[in-house]
Amino acid sequence: MIIEAVATGKTVDEAKEAALKELPVGPDADVQFEVVELAQKKKFGLFGGNPAKVRAFVEIEDEKPRRKSAPKKKPEKPVAEKPAAEKKVEKEKKEQQVVVEKAKRPGVENLTADNPQVKEAETYLVNVLTNMGVTDIQTEIEVVDDGVKINFNGNKLGVAIGRKGDTLDALQHLTSLVANKAKENYIRVTLNPGGYRQKREETLVAVAKKSADKALKSGRNVILEPMNSYERRIIHNCIQEIGGELMSWSIGENEHRRVCIGTSKDNKPYKQSYDRRRSDRRGRRPARRPSQTVESKVQREPLKDSADLPMYGKIK
Repeated sequence: MIIEAVATGKTVDEAKEAALKELPVGPDADVQFEVVELAQKKKFGLFGGNPAKVRAFVEIEDEKPRRKSAPKKKPEKPVAEKPAAEKKVEKEKKEQQVVVEKAKRPGVENLTADNPQVKEAETYLVNVLTNMGVTDIQTEIEVVDDGVKINFNGNKLGVAIGRKGDTLDALQHLTSLVANKAKENYIRVTLNPGGYRQKREETLVAVAKKSADKALKSGRNVILEPMNSYERRIIHNCIQEIGGELMSWSIGENEHRRVCIGTSKDNKPYKQSYDRRRSDRRGRRPARRPSQTVESKVQREPLKDSADLPMYGKIK
């Protein structure tokens, strides 16, 4: 789960400190920062100027499921359990409460596709895509729980996606900076070219389920490839839905941060032993058998058909 906070200050460092105070985490937490806007000085000390704005976010692990304790003695008077209908109502109330809490965040309340910040981000995105060589661009604004999603189609979208979505992540970061420049309300912007996000999410869910099955059968932790925070959140949500003994957590730092799946953090990591043996055999010379040993060189006279004929000569 990812929690975030946006704060301002005279400098970037002051904004970071203010954002850290708003996050309910300890000093040792792996907090990451995103500079939304740099500080600008006033002209002639009187006009203009903007404070620095920084977004701080941290990924926290979900609470580890408690192990089943030893069965306790049944009380003399059994406690009546809540009916299934009542449990269902409580679950729906909790889900509604989560939606309400998200809607109360600044920048998300009463957000529409006609918002000036969203329109400015859309205009910037179209200009950048045009300069990158993408043609026939068609955009569609979709309002989601945590911000907006800009769906767009066109020709040569591969240029905008890049290798493993690296170019798309950079373009999304720049678009988010434009949307939140000198604005009080922070809006999360997500780019979705040609349904790429849905396809990538389906792939990640399949990888998570396959890795979870592998972790349960082998009893070892499966470490996935490095991913960004958006893709790691998809993996964590999938493992949380599977439930049971499975759990997931993040390891590494910066661009090497990745997800680890297993039943315990103390388990050894899973390794492809078969592939390792194959790689070790490559380039290795076969062992020489005793029968193939090189015999000592013996000096022998060249064979001749007759002693009178020379060794080499023209036959007449």
